[in-house]
Amino acid sequence: MRIEELIDFYNLSNYNSFSSAANDLYTSRYNLMRNITNLENDLGVKLFQRRSNGIYLTPVGKEILGEVGYVVEHYNNMIDIANSTKTARQVLKIGCYANNSTTYAMMNIINMFNISQGDYTAEYVSVDQKDLITMLRDREIDFAFTTEKKSHDDLQSFKVLRRDFFAVVNKDSALASRECVTKEDIMRCGLVIPQLTGGTERVLVKQYGSQITKNIAIKSNDFYFLFSYISHNDCVGIFNFEDSKAAEKIFDNLVCVPISPVIYVDLCLITAGKKEKTAAKKHFIEFAIKNYNKLFA
Repeated sequence: MRIEELIDFYNLSNYNSFSSAANDLYTSRYNLMRNITNLENDLGVKLFQRRSNGIYLTPVGKEILGEVGYVVEHYNNMIDIANSTKTARQVLKIGCYANNSTTYAMMNIINMFNISQGDYTAEYVSVDQKDLITMLRDREIDFAFTTEKKSHDDLQSFKVLRRDFFAVVNKDSALASRECVTKEDIMRCGLVIPQLTGGTERVLVKQYGSQITKNIAIKSNDFYFLFSYISHNDCVGIFNFEDSKAAEKIFDNLVCVPISPVIYVDLCLITAGKKEKTAAKKHFIEFAIKNYNKLFA
């Protein structure tokens, strides 16, 4: 289990729905549901009862909440101690898109970096996709974290991780028992994809050509809705590995199947200036590459 899952459980206990909690906590309903499901699987118990009129702590959930409260309090104290030394450190600003699993993982990296480092600190900056590179060039942020590798003369890109995509289908689908889903399968199926910043659609167009957009049946930022739609319809969802596995955990009639040939994106840290790479930036790049791979190992 991860500290973020415990924090989400602690925070969610104050709400009666995933949606209202997500709005107040500046995250997505899908991220909350995934973290709670992962925590319940790790503990082997149900922490919440899901009902049509809301969510409620189970008896064992109430007992565990008391213990988690101490963990969260001590964790926040540790962060406060780390943050109190920031005035003596060089601060790196990491610009990311809001509300997707990639950004959520980078926030974990930033927290880990701040706890472990003595000379530098990093902070997360939520940025609209259209403003990301402009803010980078204007030096309003030190890094842009994105799936769009830039090769301009004034930018440097550093690959952090390759992220593969998988097909998600329901168990009644003819594709569920296949070793892999092929290009031909994808070209003749209705597709369900996350909307977010349009990254999945761009990957599909790059791999299969612009005609693939005619196959897209559903696009949404609501992952729970997407997973639910796939579980009740004969279609193919295209998600990164982490989200595909989350689909299997949330809906027991969904399975993820590899795609052949593999489609993927490179997650990159981009910084401005071909020669401008301070010791702090170099250290953060090395730290992110090492620990981001650990998160998804």
